[in-house]
Amino acid sequence: MMRVDMLLRGLCGGLLAGLLLPGAAMADLSAAQARYDRNGDGALSREEAPPAVLRYFTETDADKSGGLTAEELDGLALHLTAERQGTPDPALRTWLETQPAGFASIDAYMRRLVDELPLEGAGIFVSKAGRTIHQETFGIYDPQTVIPIASASKWLTAATIMTLVDEGLLDLDTPISAYWDEATGEAGRMTLRQMLSHTAGTGGSHLADQPRDFTLEDSARGALALPRSGPPGERFQYGGVSMQIAGYIAERVSGKPWAELFEERIAGPLGMERTWYGFAQKPEPRESVTNPILAAGVYSCLEDYAPFLLMLAADGVHDGKRVLSAAAVDEMMRDYADGGAGLGQRTSASDPRGYGLGSWCDEMTPDGACPVAQSGGAFGVSPRIDRRTDSVILLMTKDRMPMMRPYWGAIIAASEKLLASE
Repeated sequence: MMRVDMLLRGLCGGLLAGLLLPGAAMADLSAAQARYDRNGDGALSREEAPPAVLRYFTETDADKSGGLTAEELDGLALHLTAERQGTPDPALRTWLETQPAGFASIDAYMRRLVDELPLEGAGIFVSKAGRTIHQETFGIYDPQTVIPIASASKWLTAATIMTLVDEGLLDLDTPISAYWDEATGEAGRMTLRQMLSHTAGTGGSHLADQPRDFTLEDSARGALALPRSGPPGERFQYGGVSMQIAGYIAERVSGKPWAELFEERIAGPLGMERTWYGFAQKPEPRESVTNPILAAGVYSCLEDYAPFLLMLAADGVHDGKRVLSAAAVDEMMRDYADGGAGLGQRTSASDPRGYGLGSWCDEMTPDGACPVAQSGGAFGVSPRIDRRTDSVILLMTKDRMPMMRPYWGAIIAASEKLLASE
């Protein structure tokens, strides 16, 4: 039960943080107060406030003091979050359908999104058969602009663990009690396949706001003690608790910290120099993170994440060198949320998608394979692989995915039509 009370507070904090996800050009506002408060008086003056805050300065300055306190900025965050949960503009949503086919129209559409939503920036990468078809960035972004990618982290985490499966250090279907004797009872019967596909019965939290002095071992031990949502393998429940446990088991069998594992096995071979694990809400120097949030804590950029997708699309090969076995990639891109595939159940009665190891299955074959997989994140990052057409589409921004999803859907549909003609 070590520090479980702190873990539970982190869980609740993560739920609140979910209401305060970064909006357009609006980073964590209470953090912004500390960042921009140059004279250290505990409030932001008009001269200190960044442009995104300055637009709302008068209405946010409730006490008319001429400075915005952390409490006033938190109120602004709530206001903007509620405002941005409205219905996407139907005219903007369908504009791309009225334009001539071509990436020039897609680029024009993305510029409109950046200008009119607004967004601080955005990026697009499209490839077919390993060849870059189109890449562009907008607003303040360039290909090396690092942003939080939220649940797009899950794909990286699953891939890192699969390298250990490839080496025989881990087995997807062995109960984790074989690797960690503290995992007992129902928890001990969980398997890595279940933990990476959200069918392990660990609940729906992402544990996004845990104490910064935790280690991954602390996090995993606390996660074991949290209330369970059910027996292993009986239902699908999207979350991140089980990935913390899986990551710690990877540390145990390898004898290396997670950051080193990821660097040696995925980031290094793929040249992902600007990608690291941290905390989903508040970035910290990569060398200081001892408890990475494996389901939602990665920071990355267009230039780094695209090679990862290309590696998966090439059945585990990058620049002629094997990173993952083809069998490992196939295991990742199977549906484990469908009872017909042997585990769990459909994600929900109204959701036809399945779930593999670290990614959603947007389309599935009768035998459970996922020819179209994606791992979209809550902040607006949308990576997608279509194995039928050997294509990759990556869209990146920092906003709320519910706001971006209709616009990204229009871009993906337009890009797929262009790829079909390649």
